[in-house]
Amino acid sequence: MIRVAWASCAPGLAAQRAAARKLAASVGVAVRAPGVSHAHSGGVVLLVVDEDGGTVGADVERLAGRRVLPSVLTQRERAWVGEDVVAFVRCWVAKEAAVKALGGGFAGVGGPPAVEVPPPAAHGAPVGLGGAAAGLWARWIAAPDGYIAAVVSPRCDLISLSEINSQLGAQSPEPSADCS
Repeated sequence: MIRVAWASCAPGLAAQRAAARKLAASVGVAVRAPGVSHAHSGGVVLLVVDEDGGTVGADVERLAGRRVLPSVLTQRERAWVGEDVVAFVRCWVAKEAAVKALGGGFAGVGGPPAVEVPPPAAHGAPVGLGGAAAGLWARWIAAPDGYIAAVVSPRCDLISLSEINSQLGAQSPEPSADCS
């Protein structure tokens, strides 16, 4: 099972990192432990824990001030994202979460277009990623208002998410298990 925890924090990298460490400690894990991924944006911190210690990646981004950057998208992604900023951020958080699950950054996989994200599936079902992230599954999870978040794992069933901290009221609905 994968657990999701949220916390609010002051803006700024130092405050975000401190909040991530505090949140991880509150659930009994270390920020950089196997099976743990964290992300922060604006005033929120997301922590994702695979209870089995498996590979996991997470990302969250604030929507405010974002714009579509076609240069980081594949041709297929540009087709479903278009000029829609929300769709772009959904795509971007899945890419970021994927490179975290892969254990490195975009440089290690050949840049953002090397990870291909299909359009979101109906009913919150996970989607299989392509390119350098082939074999990984992504699911967008409920996030605080004004934010978008994704979790990535090699397990399609990753998406038995159990929320362990709802300080921000971000609720994750029960997912569909359609991994086709």
